[in-house]
Amino acid sequence: MGIDRAMPPGIAPGTLPTAGQYLRVFTGTEKATTTMLRTATELLAIWRQHYDTSEADTSIDPELLAQTVWKLDKQAKITVAKEVPAAPGTPFHPHTYGQLVAQLAQHQLLVQRHQHCTPEIISGHVHNLNQAIQTLDTVVAEAAAGRLRLRLLPVH
Repeated sequence: MGIDRAMPPGIAPGTLPTAGQYLRVFTGTEKATTTMLRTATELLAIWRQHYDTSEADTSIDPELLAQTVWKLDKQAKITVAKEVPAAPGTPFHPHTYGQLVAQLAQHQLLVQRHQHCTPEIISGHVHNLNQAIQTLDTVVAEAAAGRLRLRLLPVH
């Protein structure tokens, strides 16, 4: 029986999804069974479409990305409200939870797309993916402990 790193130490089931949960859905090893996981697959599809159809000098549709990130942020705020309340004055993370999941999706896709490239190219993408994993998991742990508040993007 192996060690399951589905949840970082100190994270109880029912909290925000961690990077591992999203990555298993992104790679197809698990099905998206919650609204948040399904919304994250939408982010992956947005990034995939962007890289499949756009030229190097064009950017992703910011409105579509913002709407999908906002959906994740809304669900994250509802989930965190059911957890440990943050004390007044608790700092906000500079990025929203949805933005962090969008970065995770982007970096996972880039690793997947460039797996046959030179080690120099792939190592940069793997490094960025590892940073995205660590950041998301830290934010989940800190929010669950009430030491960090999540920022919610406004709807335009």
